[in-house]
Order: sequence, then C-alpha cells, then structure tokens
Amino acid sequence: RLSFSEEELRGISEILFVRKLEIFQFTIALAVGLPSVSIRRRAVRLLTDTSPDGQEDIYFLSRRLLTEGLVVKLKTSVKDRIVTEWQNRRPTAAPSTLAVTLYHTVSHAFLKPLPMMSGLDASEFSESFSSTDNEIAVYDNSPGGIGGVRTLVEEGSGGLHLRRDYIAQLLNSTDCQLDCSWSCKACLHTGNCGWINRQLKREMLEEIVDEQL
Repeated sequence: RLSFSEEELRGISEILFVRKLEIFQFTIALAVGLPSVSIRRRAVRLLTDTSPDGQEDIYFLSRRLLTEGLVVKLKTSVKDRIVTEWQNRRPTAAPSTLAVTLYHTVSHAFLKPLPMMSGLDASEFSESFSSTDNEIAVYDNSPGGIGGVRTLVEEGSGGLHLRRDYIAQLLNSTDCQLDCSWSCKACLHTGNCGWINRQLKREMLEEIVDEQL
C-alpha cells in the first residue's frame, strides 16, 4: 500500500504497488479499415483458421503476463457522483459506458507520465481496468517487470509512497496545451493504448485530482 495525500488525489481511495501482478490479455476480433475511419465504422472480423478437415475454427489471441505494476482504486462516492453528473449531461449514455470512460481516463492519467518518469519508451508500459471491480492497473509490459513502475515508488516516513514529481504530473492531468474538448495527443493520448485512445474525457479528472494543489 502506497501513502499519498488524499487532498491532492481526492478521488482515489487506494494505491498498491504489486510485485506480482497477473494480467490476462485477449484479442477477440480485428477492426479492419483505414486509420482515418472511425472504429465504429470499420469491418469487424473474427480470427479464424481452416483446420485440416476443412472446418473453419475461431480462435482468440491471448497472453498471460506476470509483472510489476500499480493498482488504483477510486472512492465509490466520487465515482458515483461523476457518473450521475455525466448522465445528466448525456441522458442517452448508459451509466456503464460513462463508468468505463471514467476508469479509462483515470488509467491514462497514471499511464501517460510513466515514460518520462522512468526514462523508458512508452511501449514498455500498458494498462488494464475494470469499472465493475473498481480496479485500474498500469504496469511494466514485460514478463517479470522491467523496473519502470518501480521507479515511481520511494521509501519515506510512513512507509512507501509515490514520487512527488509523479504526483505533480497527475495533478496536471486535467490540463491540455491545446485546450481540447475531450482528449488529444497533447494531454491523455498514448501510443500504447489497447482501446486506441477511445472513451477518454479529461474533464472527468477534475473530481479525481485537485489541480490547484
């Protein structure tokens, strides 16, 4: 368990440094189309292969990864308040969709500064999250860990805590140099997002971190 200021990260209930974090990744299908085409308008194709008897078999690409990472949990009251507020703004959006957007956005706030903090390439890190389980994980994208996430953790009074310069990056995650309306490369987009940087809303972070601190 890592110590942090609840005034600064006011929407976070718990942050854990996990030395043996188990991640399962699956690719169910491929979205085929030009990069300029919206993901919703691309053709979805299952991964198939033809067996020796001529039958078409469907299969999934998968990976089990044991690595090091941070696991972040949100305060339930804050999460519910944000989802309710955005449901009032967008009545046609399902609460579950808004919750996914919130968790994905918080995940990117923790993921985006990792390369700069560790001196490693962005491809060395990845993310996973579950809005139903209230868990966000950012982790080293290598078996056993490459030591990237570990650089964020320091020993001090009261035990382990996050580096102050990393927390400063988290507090700045509500800002964008281009003042975009949702998210962009100048703020939350990363080159290693499994969701292709979809369903991100920077404004949702305003109740998660206190940027004035």
